[in-house]
Amino acid sequence: MSQSPIEDVNHPAFGARTEYLVQRIYESVLLPGMHAIDGGANTGQHTFGIARAVGPGGRVVAVEAVPSCVAELQRRMLDQPEFSQFLEVIHAAITEHDGSVDFSVVADESGWSGLRPTPWTPQHLKQTVIRVDAVTLSSLTQRLGGRVDFIKLDLEGGDFAALRGSRALFDRCRPVMTFENGGPAAARLYDYDFAHLERFFKDIDYRVFTINGVPMSEPTWQRLGQSGLPEALAVPNDAAILDALLPRMPEFVADALIALP
Repeated sequence: MSQSPIEDVNHPAFGARTEYLVQRIYESVLLPGMHAIDGGANTGQHTFGIARAVGPGGRVVAVEAVPSCVAELQRRMLDQPEFSQFLEVIHAAITEHDGSVDFSVVADESGWSGLRPTPWTPQHLKQTVIRVDAVTLSSLTQRLGGRVDFIKLDLEGGDFAALRGSRALFDRCRPVMTFENGGPAAARLYDYDFAHLERFFKDIDYRVFTINGVPMSEPTWQRLGQSGLPEALAVPNDAAILDALLPRMPEFVADALIALP
């Protein structure tokens, strides 16, 4: 299979293009009054866009474990008080269990931080392990009144672990999700393989795609994990949702290439 230009990891706009696709997905999925989780919110690149999409009649929880990022999120909240009634910032890590957990903070590059030190983090960057609160997607959904319509995860390889820790949630709520596709490297770090990933989504009756709309097969998972394409899309196997979202993916990709040449 030939590589799409959106997958060119060496392009200077590679990261920005993939985040653009995440943004276009939630802007097309979310409606006023809906509920959403921004997991691994960092300093709020998507948090406030998600909040604007659901509006004051909706609810959003933004979860981040890096203390400096939480402080920046809270500062941005103070600068935008219109979000304070329906956007909550939580200092925690999303995991398979509630309680507390060790978390590796990369001081100079907060986006590399995660539950486990990663082999892809550049060796010259200092990593410090801190103890933070741990929350599950299920407990976060309870904070939202028991309903979630969209979940964005960027957990530096720990995304699938967070998903499998809240299995029953997806039978009940059926959210559309974007999550980080860490490929085989993340799978080794968090003790799973493609068969586990495939079985999990089959059991909850979801379809999984790359962030540019390609169905997720094992060869695709292997290839994109190696090339670094960091995001995936999971959609309930519901004709109305699939028909509304998937035909627009080529449009989103084309717009990304134009907006970020």
